[in-house]
Amino acid sequence: MVEEAQSAGTYVSAHIYTDDAIRRWCRGRRSFAGALQLIKADTAKLAAKNGCFAVAYLVTYDKLASEGGSLGFPPDSIAKVEVVRARRHGIPRIMKKAGLPMAYGSDLLGEMHRHQSEEFVIRGRVLPRP
Repeated sequence: MVEEAQSAGTYVSAHIYTDDAIRRWCRGRRSFAGALQLIKADTAKLAAKNGCFAVAYLVTYDKLASEGGSLGFPPDSIAKVEVVRARRHGIPRIMKKAGLPMAYGSDLLGEMHRHQSEEFVIRGRVLPRP
């Protein structure tokens, strides 16, 4: 996908999690991705160097953990959310230190949509002040 986008002179937008997938994604120019919950520092630096943008979706994992069960998410899905959620506060720090620009976005749908602006509250708590 990244190679085809480069050939067409455009960029890629993707929803990816693993560090290996992020490395493949960030080979494109001006790529944009969300849900980078498993990104490592060296990959964030590579993404920044290649002109990429990222979205961390921090609030999504908090709300899936607290409300997912009542919305019908099965227990095994909630358990998977907890694995990613445990790392969530380190992700913006990794991106900021690497110079990887962060955009806003979330995967909150339906009843959880009311929590959209809480993303900024979380970022305010976890990102160092200038």
